[in-house]
Amino acid sequence: MEDLNFRTQDPTGGCGSVSDQYVAGLFDGCGKVVTGLEQVQGKYEKYPRVRMHIEMMGMKITGREKMLTLLNRIKDHIVLKKEEVRLALGFCETIGDGKTPLKNTDHGLRKIVHARFRVLGESK
Repeated sequence: MEDLNFRTQDPTGGCGSVSDQYVAGLFDGCGKVVTGLEQVQGKYEKYPRVRMHIEMMGMKITGREKMLTLLNRIKDHIVLKKEEVRLALGFCETIGDGKTPLKNTDHGLRKIVHARFRVLGESK
């Protein structure tokens, strides 16, 4: 599942042996969104860098597209961790191309998301 191919490539959108609901249940039970704050010194780094990844069943999922794919597929089926998924989706929207500096508003949003995850107990 690391490459998020837990659904068959059915052009009609049908699910294979593992449904989005099942994956959402796994996430509710043992998945988590983890954020971390690191201070980076550099020419363009005047803000602390906030990182995010998803952990589930021994896997670490990183990268905007993979995280968005997972979160968007399970968001309507989550029962217990709706707030975490909502916050993580908002954070993913601030992930750029790695070449363009983040806007001040994106830095602010990331700090808010990190603080909220600290309250939820899912950040470092």
